[in-house]
Amino acid sequence: MTFFEVERQCPAGNHETLLNATNPNFMANIFSAYDATRSTNPVSYVESLNLWVVTGREEIVSILRNDVDFSTRHNFDSDHELDDACLELLRKSEYFTPALLAMDPPRHTAVRGILTAEFTPKKMKALEARLRSLIETFMDELEGENEVDLIQGLTYPMPMRVIGDLIGIPEGDLTRIKKWHDRWMSLLVIPMNREDQLQCATALIEYDSYYRELVRRRLGAPEDDLASRFAEAITGGICSEPEAIAALRFFVAAGHETAMNTIANIIYALLLNREQWERLVKNRSLLAAAVEEGLRFDSGAQGTTRYALRETAWGDIVIPAGARIHLMTGAPGRDPEWVERASTFDIARRERGKHHAFGYGIHFCLGAPLARLESILVLDVLTTRYPSLRLSREFTPKYAPGGYMLRGMTCLPVVLS
Repeated sequence: MTFFEVERQCPAGNHETLLNATNPNFMANIFSAYDATRSTNPVSYVESLNLWVVTGREEIVSILRNDVDFSTRHNFDSDHELDDACLELLRKSEYFTPALLAMDPPRHTAVRGILTAEFTPKKMKALEARLRSLIETFMDELEGENEVDLIQGLTYPMPMRVIGDLIGIPEGDLTRIKKWHDRWMSLLVIPMNREDQLQCATALIEYDSYYRELVRRRLGAPEDDLASRFAEAITGGICSEPEAIAALRFFVAAGHETAMNTIANIIYALLLNREQWERLVKNRSLLAAAVEEGLRFDSGAQGTTRYALRETAWGDIVIPAGARIHLMTGAPGRDPEWVERASTFDIARRERGKHHAFGYGIHFCLGAPLARLESILVLDVLTTRYPSLRLSREFTPKYAPGGYMLRGMTCLPVVLS
């Protein structure tokens, strides 16, 4: 049974407009929505989409740590009903094969184990020089320009190159990967007509075929990359080929999309709060603190999803079995009951790390060390090279469609000098 087949009901706690991700201003106003609901309606029902949205910190943590009553199995199902012809096409891809974030134990434990060794402190230390060089190279390409879009010039291409290198994707293939990836994400979060759905489904078939061919090449000629790790895991019976394909596709989303958004959001918060940028320029020991504050204040990943395995009550609210639940993990960091001066961006605050930007529990983001390192190095390079960096005049951010998951600006124009 899909969540669209769950009996529709309109209980107390309905916030049809405020928490409806199809509203074009949803992500732009997300923090106001958190403020309006976390105390009075921490568990809300969106009738038109037949799903639930959770903004209360205690409720979010409780669900994330409960792997008995709530499953991740449908994390990458679309939020919108798909045409039968689209569903038929998708059966030729690995759309229905659970990726890592959509796996429950014990399969989650086995597949996660393939990747764990790639994100140790030792691995991150070995990667640091390569990352810094890559960031410097992208900034060199912007040298001589006065006004640039930092997303197109840096925060998009840098994480994409890094994740491509880790997987084993040749640099020349990254443009294709990005186009396929965008089609897949659009299928998940954007309501679209039948023709557009079919185009996205066709792109996903091509996308998964790419990873299938890559893994099969690595079976006979392994290299030092994740594609080879999965090829070895297939040979060893740890995972199946479909699971490997789904995992690699998910890895691009986790390692590129969220990193791109998070780094851009942190830079924007620093430049918008000018005194914080100047404080960081003068005191580089605050680099890690600035990243943690950015993750708390405006993470590029605002939510994750669970599927109710059985009926669950939250006070007067009853979530039925089979319900789809969006947990807004960006909300706790803005909760004034948990974080002092929660709406203030302060890189020198005493209590750091009060956020769930990387999730919680067994699905805590495996790539968190990499995301933190990328963010720290970007800020280090920018504050060194462009201490007078500022936002372009009259810039107002616009946010790309991200459903309940992603909060990312479409551009970030800045003046370098």
